[in-house]
Amino acid sequence: DAAGIDLGLAAVASAARSVETAGGTAAGGRPRYRRVNYYEGILEPLLDRNPHLRKAICFYTGITAERLLFDRPASPHPNHTWTATGVECSPSPRKGSDGHNYFAIRGKQVILCGGAVLTPALLLASGIGDTEELRRLGVAPLRSAPGNVWRGVGKNLRDHVILANAFLTLAPFSQPARAVTSVRGWLALDIGDARTPERPDADTLRSRMLLKVLDGSTSPTIIPDVLALAFRREYRFTPRHLCSVVNGCLRILTSLLAMLLGFAFDTFPIRWILTVHTKQVLVALVNPESVGTVSLHRTRVRGASQNNDASTSTTRLSDFDVRVDPAYLSNPRDFQRICLGWKVLNRITPTWFQHTTELMPGPAYANNLRRYASDFALPYYHWSGTCAMVHTLSDGEEDNYVVDAELRVRGGIGNLYICDASVLPDHVSGPPALTLAGMGLVAAGFFEKFLAKKSA
Repeated sequence: DAAGIDLGLAAVASAARSVETAGGTAAGGRPRYRRVNYYEGILEPLLDRNPHLRKAICFYTGITAERLLFDRPASPHPNHTWTATGVECSPSPRKGSDGHNYFAIRGKQVILCGGAVLTPALLLASGIGDTEELRRLGVAPLRSAPGNVWRGVGKNLRDHVILANAFLTLAPFSQPARAVTSVRGWLALDIGDARTPERPDADTLRSRMLLKVLDGSTSPTIIPDVLALAFRREYRFTPRHLCSVVNGCLRILTSLLAMLLGFAFDTFPIRWILTVHTKQVLVALVNPESVGTVSLHRTRVRGASQNNDASTSTTRLSDFDVRVDPAYLSNPRDFQRICLGWKVLNRITPTWFQHTTELMPGPAYANNLRRYASDFALPYYHWSGTCAMVHTLSDGEEDNYVVDAELRVRGGIGNLYICDASVLPDHVSGPPALTLAGMGLVAAGFFEKFLAKKSA
């Protein structure tokens, strides 16, 4: 119902205009709120309330995890033949370190929390992954699981996709003093295509969008980078035999252009105009179907054992480059979803900002949203799914999952767990930070029960 949609959006837009970030000042000029990271907001208060935990927890800084360590006990467990015993680390991320610079951190349980990129990369470097892929990399597969059960490692990479819409306006945006972020409001939309039948099957196209309204405090930094990137992408198609040379020159020119524009935009009055009289709306697609991959590319060859015994393998993560292919908008239905959200955005932004001139996409991309999306689709960095948890499909079969419902790595490995965004089998409809905090709380319950059972 178009009338109902218009009424609803107008009401939400009216409310959104009054939404401001958790900033401002309290009595006496002190900041009302302060933005903190998860260590300061969750872990540090926990350690303050439980001083004995500070002695039990050791934080290592300035080291890099290189590979997992395994042991094959003389009397194998009925459910697994290998046991994770620790992690081999290097004291510096610098490549080319000699073997004597590596050391091991061992424990009864190994819990990986490297995120959707580094966790699968560490597993692959340790011989846990698709068998054929590992052999191509020269990594000895850990032969404990039947078949190729770890083929899901590094696959199913998911992320939310962002397109930016920026405006130059006459009316300044209200900016609370000492605001902790540039965000001024949020709007979540669930949009259905009127041309598709309203039935809950796979053919119904629905677009779940998150509109993030920003002030201009980041414009002097973002706009120079966008202009420089537009210059580089305008001249990205070159003859194959000149490709590497021209791309190298373009990278240098792009960096110089971004530096010059950044210097120019940082001067008065340009910086003041961009800060006070620009607004941005980030359009985030939170239910894309496109999936990417995390893979390794060998950059260093050691005199490693080439047999199939993983206990003697010396391949390490520093022997490889980690390559991330997010494959944004590779599924055609995702571009259709972006179009649905963009049309709604064009209808409601006039109710938010009056007397505006569009800066992005701007005249260069007029009536060509596909090209703009292809050139400027941005990551939200909500990467997940590369070590997916068990997920039952509609036909009752289970897909290529890596961990079970209690976060244990399946396939005959004991004492190895994953607790990060890589285990999420599908998208979270928004920023996943609180979901992951909840996952950590549930995982703590698993480990508490396990330790209680061990001590009994």
